[in-house]
Amino acid sequence: MTTQGTRIETLNGEFQSQQPTTSAFTLIELLVVVATIAILASILLPSLSQAQEKGRMILCSANQKQLALAATTYALDFADTLNPLQDVRNDTTGHPVETTYRVILWVYAGQSPRLFDCPSEKVAVYADGVSVSDAGRGGFPISPGTDWAHLYGYPSQYEVWNASGIGIAGAHWIPVRDDATAALRVSTMPFGRPTSQGYYEGLHKTSEITSPSRLIWFGDGGSGTEMWSDDNWWIKDIINGSEDGSGFNRVQQSDYGCRRHSNRANYAFADGHIETLNANDIRCDGGECWWSLNIGAHRPKGY
Repeated sequence: MTTQGTRIETLNGEFQSQQPTTSAFTLIELLVVVATIAILASILLPSLSQAQEKGRMILCSANQKQLALAATTYALDFADTLNPLQDVRNDTTGHPVETTYRVILWVYAGQSPRLFDCPSEKVAVYADGVSVSDAGRGGFPISPGTDWAHLYGYPSQYEVWNASGIGIAGAHWIPVRDDATAALRVSTMPFGRPTSQGYYEGLHKTSEITSPSRLIWFGDGGSGTEMWSDDNWWIKDIINGSEDGSGFNRVQQSDYGCRRHSNRANYAFADGHIETLNANDIRCDGGECWWSLNIGAHRPKGY
């Protein structure tokens, strides 16, 4: 846009100044500018959104790495014994209640509720306490009040209802009988539950792990099902009643947590490394099972 003044000679030979004229943007030019901005925004915004999600995924994997470190430190303090995924502890009134691994690892996790969450998950959030969405999963005995927003990190009969964005590996949790000997075979999941409290899985030691780089300890999401509405912090195999068999696949049991990051999810392994995997690429077959203490737990005899 320019401004220009001119001088005009009158009939008697005198000169007088003419008011400067202004050339403005036309409507078409303005529309072109607006359209250009809109096109640039449509190009850049998806990239910005992808970058933000990438950042959330990285933070999610970092949380899992810290949880793997917390579990390792716990084992060092308890004579090589892995932490229970669930146990009975006394609540603030001295009454025994069933609680979860999050309370058991609370001190080892720096007493940070957000360490058990994934920033990409907006519903299953441990740091928001027992929320309305948690209670809405069904079976919750009473309506949560405003003081329930901080129900995390300590034993309570309702702590198990607090969903979290990161789940502990608990596939193959039901012991089965060996067809040949009719003996009860111990559950092969890494984090068991103490028999001293009436559970039948028992606890395990890190020395029982046959392949630390191929044993999943933690992962995005929980059970993702209404079958156990208060267990949305525990990755378990629940499809077709084959809780201890090969072929476990989170996609097949419609576990939404395994698709959190563009149809993939983060997983923390027993050796401390993190992988982002499609659930279909996680092996659980006659050769290897990444959910079992014994990587060859499903190999046929003589394999």
